[in-house]
Order: sequence, then C-alpha cells, then structure tokens
Amino acid sequence: VKYRFIFSQAMNIQLPPAKGLFRTTDPETNENVVVKFGHLEKELSILRKLTKASSVIRLVRTWTDDNQVQFLVLESCNYDALQDVQAHGCYSVFKCRSMIADISNALLAVAMIGYCHRDVTLENIGVMTMDAQKSFKFKLLDFDLAEATQDRASPRYNTCGKKGYLAPEILDPFMQRLDGFTMLPYDASIADVFALGVCAFAALTNLLPSSPAMVIRPWIDDVSRAIPESSLKKLVINMLWPEYTQRYSLLMVQKAVSELNEK
Repeated sequence: VKYRFIFSQAMNIQLPPAKGLFRTTDPETNENVVVKFGHLEKELSILRKLTKASSVIRLVRTWTDDNQVQFLVLESCNYDALQDVQAHGCYSVFKCRSMIADISNALLAVAMIGYCHRDVTLENIGVMTMDAQKSFKFKLLDFDLAEATQDRASPRYNTCGKKGYLAPEILDPFMQRLDGFTMLPYDASIADVFALGVCAFAALTNLLPSSPAMVIRPWIDDVSRAIPESSLKKLVINMLWPEYTQRYSLLMVQKAVSELNEK
C-alpha cells in the first residue's frame, strides 16, 4: 500500500514507545498531514462519528500495526490558535467571531454523539488559512480527554482540563476533594463554553491564559474592562460568566453569533 511508508517514519522518532505525533506528506494526495499514533481507540471512535462535522479535524485514514497501535492520519492546519495569536497579535472582531462560531459548532457536534471535549484550549484549536490568508477556518483538535456524557446535562465529577481554561465551578475550593474530584457534579458542556470564552478573550486581548490576570482573577469585572468595545463583548462576557447557571449554553452561543452575523 502506497501510504504505508508514512507509518514507518514513527519508528525513527525519539518518543516513548507507541505514542507520538509527526507531520508528513500524504503520498496519495501530496497534501500535508499530521500522523498521531498510540492506543487511540476512543479518539478514533469519536472522529469516525464526526466525519460530517466541518469544524472538527478531519480523519483522512487509519492504520493499525501488529502491536495494535493505531495511526491516525489527520488533515493538517497551518498552525494552532496560540501560535496564531503569538505570531500575528490580537484577532479582529470578525476573526474571533468566526472562531467562536466554528468551535461552538464543533462542540455541538461532539455533544450530539454523546461526548464532551473537556480540553478546549488555544492549542487545541487549529487554524486553516484560505484565500491568501483573507479568511480562516477553525478546527477542534485532540480528543484525548473527551468523555461520554452520562445524560443530557453531561455531569462530571473529575477535575479535567488545562489551568487557565478551567471554569470557576471546577476550581472552586469548596467543591474540591483531595483526590482531585469535585464534591458536586458540573455540566461539562457549560465548562467547555467557559474554556472557549477564555480562548476568545485571549484572541481579542493578547492576554494569554498563562497571564496572572486570567488565572487568579477570572471575574467578570476584569474581563469586561479588558475586552475592547465591540459587538462581541456581551457574548464573550456571557461565555465567561462565573455563575455557571447563568452562563451561555452552546446553543445560546450559536444563536448569539448568528444574530451578530445578521447585523
């Protein structure tokens, strides 16, 4: 098979056995691809169910070796959103709105197959440039931490995600136990909205989640002062609302973006 040489490249990578990621060229299409390998049964299952979701990274093909290690050939983005912000500075309102629209679409598609992502970060948002970099398509990446939801409210007990992106209901010390679980269940899809709000805030302000202002004081008054006045300000504030029962849901985010696009 022509593309088998792709997978042989993994043998030359100095990484822990049976786990890794590298970029190469697809010999069938001559397009750039990313190859992820490891024991990726869950991620493979999720991606196969999301082939029609245009805002989720596309699975090109798969391969399993004799040791039952899966190789996932994925479409390649130009860079991730963190690299984009660092290299090109703050997003315009239009570009940020496009990111929110695409990734909320992706998260809804994930929810429709009964999963929550739980690791929405700038690094896990791929950026594809089109029309000589005049337009952009954003893709949701990396389903390593995704989990099946238990019911429509998708309650979770275990603390999961990257510091700086975690919703207040996950970080609340009164909800934390010593074993890393929360005392009360939280809605993982609403927590994903908060994480996407952090991404939007960082893209608009160039204050990345590692900034102390984002980690220590993620409250709404600081957020409101930092976000430039624009049509997106109300939406981002509602995505970052500290009280999760008043925070926008994914459907509310989509409705708000649609209304902004109509103006």
